[in-house]
Amino acid sequence: MEEPIALTAIEARIIDDHLVIPRGLTPVYLHLLNGRAIAHVKGWTAAKEYDGNWYELYPLGQARHFTIDFKADGGQTTQDWYDNFGEPAKEGMKDGGGELATRERVG
Repeated sequence: MEEPIALTAIEARIIDDHLVIPRGLTPVYLHLLNGRAIAHVKGWTAAKEYDGNWYELYPLGQARHFTIDFKADGGQTTQDWYDNFGEPAKEGMKDGGGELATRERVG
């Protein structure tokens, strides 16, 4: 039997229809709920062995999109989910003011 994949849920950002993930982590799933983006990633460790200043941006238009409807707290809720992100199309780096500067990915 295969070992299960360990995923960690992190709060994510979406910029210009791209999922923004710290370099060194790999997105497996993304879901949107009540205006929040939650990414389920591989590669996270308690020691944070990834670079928090560099990011990879995955185009959501190329990911598979599906919705899940369920009842919660007495009402109907719909969540948008994404998977199969492929390779990142852009990369980003925090500038001196903490803003994310992006460019097309090279190499």
